[in-house]
Amino acid sequence: MILAGFPASIMSAWQQIGRAGRGWDKDAFVLFYSMNDPIDRFFVGNLDAFLDKPFDELVIDPSNEELIDNHLAPLAAETGGEVYPSEESILGGAFYQAARKDTGKVPPNYRPHHRLNMRGGIGRSFVLKRGNEEVGQISALRRFREAYIGAIFTFFGHRYRVHSHEEDAVVLAEAEPNLRTDAGFYTVMTQRDIFEGYGYGDVGVYYGVSDVIMNFTGYKLVDENTGEERGAGGNPDAQSQNNLHTFWISVPRSDDAVAGIGALEHMLRVGAMFVIPADRFDTSTYSKPNDEPSAYYYENYSGGIGVAKKLFEVWQTALAKGIEIAENCDCRLGCQNCIEPAKSYNISNSDIDKVRGIELARELLTMVKNGPDTKFHNGRMVTI
Repeated sequence: MILAGFPASIMSAWQQIGRAGRGWDKDAFVLFYSMNDPIDRFFVGNLDAFLDKPFDELVIDPSNEELIDNHLAPLAAETGGEVYPSEESILGGAFYQAARKDTGKVPPNYRPHHRLNMRGGIGRSFVLKRGNEEVGQISALRRFREAYIGAIFTFFGHRYRVHSHEEDAVVLAEAEPNLRTDAGFYTVMTQRDIFEGYGYGDVGVYYGVSDVIMNFTGYKLVDENTGEERGAGGNPDAQSQNNLHTFWISVPRSDDAVAGIGALEHMLRVGAMFVIPADRFDTSTYSKPNDEPSAYYYENYSGGIGVAKKLFEVWQTALAKGIEIAENCDCRLGCQNCIEPAKSYNISNSDIDKVRGIELARELLTMVKNGPDTKFHNGRMVTI
């Protein structure tokens, strides 16, 4: 069985591998072929981490109002518009109460499963087209970040040039294999609300809601063989995401914190993969080195799906795993086998200091091991 590229999660990987045989007494030979992707390269360099990881613990937030609204019509189609008290334990309190108020009007011949996107996600997706051929799909977020007009876009090991955007599609053209595009992005992140929080001296750990504005400033077309810039382009654009559930850590400002916060962000991202069953496209990370250095881990779905809340509960375990992976990698500064992503949208990869990040992360875990001394309550931090 050839696993061409790592799928969305550990559980998905084992499910695909399991298709090679259906009997307990059968063996399968599995070839994992890494694509040009940081997660793929990470597992090539950390194969034991994949093989030894337990199956995912499912995480869900049944109180997400947007998810509930999307499910009211399918529920009505399944139940004929009637829900009963005995079904509250199945639906969850929030969904049950919403269904009691509005079971939804079902259009004639409505079939929910025909409308379900089997690739998952609640955001919009676009078809990838090469001529008249559909070669895949891409989310709206990846379209903005990676498949802007003019981009060199890698898909299943093949490089394309993004020719144009259509209403529901991204049109691809062939590209020279030695070309790449270096895009300019910056992110503005604003905390809207705090649900929970703890203070450990000058360190703060929080779970709440953020709004994100991602700004695209253009790109450079680079010849990888010569390093020569072959062109530039791109119209300034921005994409807003609101009501994103977020986990974040804030540390006191120091030279070490400023230097290490970018690596801390990505150690948290990598470590969380082994603690929380999140599809790698479900979440994003961000770090802010100025003022009060902070590392953020946020969900890409408005209203939340429970991932950030779970990380708030297990962040120390996730960060410890991220430290372990970074320390076991032979690189000096950071690479795609430990902490460095293919693209960082707020800190240059060259500015991610692995050594200072590990030092900051270890110091942070030491500072919090005795427990919090303050807690967020009624809109402010109070002494415990």
